Amino acid sequence: IDGNYPEALIDGVYKNNLYDLNYENIRFLVNRYYKITHEDVIKHNNYTILKKNIDSPLYWYVMSNFEKYVASYISFCEGSIRDVEKIALEIINDKSLSEEIRKKYTSLYNGEITNLNAIDESMQKDCVANKIISCTGSNITEYSKLYGFDSNLVSLINSREILFNTISPSEKHILFENVVSANDLEISASE
Repeated sequence: IDGNYPEALIDGVYKNNLYDLNYENIRFLVNRYYKITHEDVIKHNNYTILKKNIDSPLYWYVMSNFEKYVASYISFCEGSIRDVEKIALEIINDKSLSEEIRKKYTSLYNGEITNLNAIDESMQKDCVANKIISCTGSNITEYSKLYGFDSNLVSLINSREILFNTISPSEKHILFENVVSANDLEISASE
């Protein structure tokens, strides 16, 4: 689709979903119908844009071809996805998508998920491995209860500063027990 055709033809193609879900078409339609022209926003916040326009034909076309759309989004995001957390969780937790697509999305996501329990259990290890989980006492404790202090958790902790004043006394006890047995930790913390 491009602007070189009569408006009625473009509108008909758009409203009847007679186009491929690729970057060029999505960009053109987002420019034309959502009035968003900033390339970075289109490339890196695409699903967030669509979720703000749920009454549009593009949104409904995407929803009926979601796996194809997410695969396309992954291919045109240039290695960086910045959807807002709530929107990112929709993709990460969508079991209708292949595990491969969901894992690739998490590897490209540049935001932070604040609550480990908001993530489907099948994706928690990948989210911790990709360091997109907030490094809070509750997330560390919850993850360690399920998976122990594995290399993913140790790497997450080593990459961030933990604010110990955000950890409850019971979480501190569990964390302390696990830290004592984790040889690879490099603890740097603030009170």
